[in-house]
Amino acid sequence: EVNGGREEYNNFLLDGADNNDPYINGYVVEPAVDSVQEFKMVTSSYDAEYGRSAAGQVNVITRRGTNDFHGTGYEYLRNKVLDARNYFDDDGFIKPPYIRNQFGAVGGGPIRRDKTFFFANTDFFRQREAQSVQAVVPTDAERGGNLTDTGVIAVNPLTGIPFPNDTITNISPIAADILNLYPKSNLTGSVNNYLGQPSQPENHVQNTFRADHQLSPNDNLTLRYSMGIVNIFQPYPEGVSVNGAVPGFGDYQYDHTHNAMIREQHTFGANAINSLFIAFNRFSRDFVPQNDQTNVGALWGVSWLNLPPRDYGYPTISVTGYSQVGDDSAFPNLRHTNTYQIADNFTFIHGKNTFNAGVDLRKLQLNGRLDELVRGSLTFSGAISGSPLGDLLLGYPTLGIQAYAKNPIRLRSMSSDAYFQDDWRLSRDLVVNLGCRYEFNSPATDPTNGMSELNLQNGQIVQVGTNGVTDSGIHPDYKNFAPRLGVAWHAAPGLVVRAGYGVFYDAGMFIIGSAAY
Repeated sequence: EVNGGREEYNNFLLDGADNNDPYINGYVVEPAVDSVQEFKMVTSSYDAEYGRSAAGQVNVITRRGTNDFHGTGYEYLRNKVLDARNYFDDDGFIKPPYIRNQFGAVGGGPIRRDKTFFFANTDFFRQREAQSVQAVVPTDAERGGNLTDTGVIAVNPLTGIPFPNDTITNISPIAADILNLYPKSNLTGSVNNYLGQPSQPENHVQNTFRADHQLSPNDNLTLRYSMGIVNIFQPYPEGVSVNGAVPGFGDYQYDHTHNAMIREQHTFGANAINSLFIAFNRFSRDFVPQNDQTNVGALWGVSWLNLPPRDYGYPTISVTGYSQVGDDSAFPNLRHTNTYQIADNFTFIHGKNTFNAGVDLRKLQLNGRLDELVRGSLTFSGAISGSPLGDLLLGYPTLGIQAYAKNPIRLRSMSSDAYFQDDWRLSRDLVVNLGCRYEFNSPATDPTNGMSELNLQNGQIVQVGTNGVTDSGIHPDYKNFAPRLGVAWHAAPGLVVRAGYGVFYDAGMFIIGSAAY
């Protein structure tokens, strides 16, 4: 968070090029430290040159080669030898391993002396960290139908009479399959009777390649490509419940990020310079459940889980008083965003004035799938038999939810920005900054009109682009003018007074438009 703004209100730039994921407005490429020459963060009342987001502006500049060859290699290692035991780890268990390894290399130099230079950096990160989490699992007696230790009398919902000896004998075949999802207890008691210590592997790769070429005494050409790969396995589902979690139902995160730029910088003389660049960035993130290769419909022999291969996995099972089992119902979540950008910035110095003007055009795309709840979710609360576990053994869920997903997400948007700024030095001690920026961010649309909106007049769901509904479901705003004013006054030795005013707009996020599917 910057200057009180939300984390998604920041604008990330890499060598001045867009480095934002338009789905949630996070950064795309995270360059390795050894590839960074400098960075600049502007937090408030910034010049008209900056826009798109209303909070911080973060610009990272990558390193370039020189006339001398330079190179370094590095290695960082941490292992479990000197690690302390987790507070929740029982003495009878091994010390959870924690292995962290980061290594890489960087190099740069001339390709053609005084004309062409290169720079390259590669960085690898490997981590294996055990996750110790306690859980509540059914005991062996409870798995067999004996509910005496639960302290709850289970009632046969068909007769209204308690089961003899508080024991259920007619266990549902599906209940037996669900109980097999719980690991056997490895701690005593019926509460927090299981300790899981699965490993969370995490692998990162970050690469940056840059070339600079002097076309002429007045022209410089820069080509830079940065990419990243992140593979993480999270052994537990998102948001561990109050009853803990059991391993076996985590998720995989696969990130592939790219950012490329070509920039031509022309110097017209001692007082004018122009920078033109074309850039592209891509953010690809796939969340898939741990059991995405398991056809549970065929395994359990139930038709409601006969799903396409992309939606394989277990349904989410919640039994009151016990840990949740089953794969996360929010996955698979697949999204791929592209940003195409062309921008030009011109600076001209005349007398006491420094003029800056520019345009920034961005074309944004999102292609993805959000197959939420397609495997279903079953809740056993005890509303049927009086015992949550009794409801499960009988195969009587209190609540069952399942969705059908057939609508891929396809969102398109366009951003058109322009600005003008005058930095006017009125005197040796007083500088005034005057500027204005215009931003137009077109509402996200689907080329196939796959989105829908709620008609508040009749309560009906209406497809966008029909019955008077716009292609995006909302009306565009063409009045996004953003004036900027700044003053810097050297009032006395050791005292500088600064003041600023500005109007700032946010470009929005694709995640908002995805709610219309």
